[in-house]
Amino acid sequence: MKISNRLLYFPLLLLAFLPLRTWAEDSPQNSEPSSMELLFIVFAIFTIFPTMWFLFCHLLASMGWKNLASKYAAKKRTLQHSKKKMTSGLVNWVNYQHVLFIGVHEDGLWLSVNPLFSFGHKPLIIPWEDINETEKKHFFIKYVQFEIDGTLVRIYHRMWPTIQK
Repeated sequence: MKISNRLLYFPLLLLAFLPLRTWAEDSPQNSEPSSMELLFIVFAIFTIFPTMWFLFCHLLASMGWKNLASKYAAKKRTLQHSKKKMTSGLVNWVNYQHVLFIGVHEDGLWLSVNPLFSFGHKPLIIPWEDINETEKKHFFIKYVQFEIDGTLVRIYHRMWPTIQK
């Protein structure tokens, strides 16, 4: 999720440095910040940032993951007694870089997201019979791609052989 890192840092920096600008303008001698300004910074860090993180994760999930979850949501939150590895992949055009867990389940392919990004991302079990993968190559990157109900899923090739075994 490369995009999320860049987009989430900007508002936090804006909120953090906005009061600093007013301190320099209000006081010719650069006095200490008032308790109200410090309270605003603490409020911004502990309420606004987590709220934005939560909303942004839900926004990313609505771009394809929720479509898959409506049909293939897993009954349990964890996958036990099986292989599960962290990798990168795409669901529609959302890049889950190093936050996507992929695993083998007797019922199908297990997909879940790192708990830090899991807001709005239910774990999925996609049945093996619904997966018609095609191997593709873009420049030097090999990947496996399949489409389910109009949602494109792409998993990088280095993980696919371990899933097939």
